[in-house]
Amino acid sequence: MKVCIIPADFDKPVEFKELPDESMLSEYQAIVGGYIEAVRLYNMPDSRLNMDFYCNEDGLGMDLPFNIRATALFEINFRTKGLIVGDVVCIGGVDEEGNDFGLSSFQEQALKEILGNGKENS
Repeated sequence: MKVCIIPADFDKPVEFKELPDESMLSEYQAIVGGYIEAVRLYNMPDSRLNMDFYCNEDGLGMDLPFNIRATALFEINFRTKGLIVGDVVCIGGVDEEGNDFGLSSFQEQALKEILGNGKENS
């Protein structure tokens, strides 16, 4: 499943990576550094960009660093100020049964344009 990892450290590139379907939760938790909290981005200017991302549910309490790129996605979606901290993993969305699915090529290309090219990693 194709995901986009958005590091809080602005000097680190955005990374597009394939995650194995059978260990997604543990992979998400490893990326964000703890329990995950879902943020649904379903009001994007183009509905093809609707997606979800996961961040650390206690990121503020853990004093994780500000993630300017994930916050920008949040603000585009919600049209209000936000504060996203820590590393974030972006997915294509969630189906009717609650199963995650990967980024579409359209979403991947749009994220590359919005956030920078990033790097590919399988």
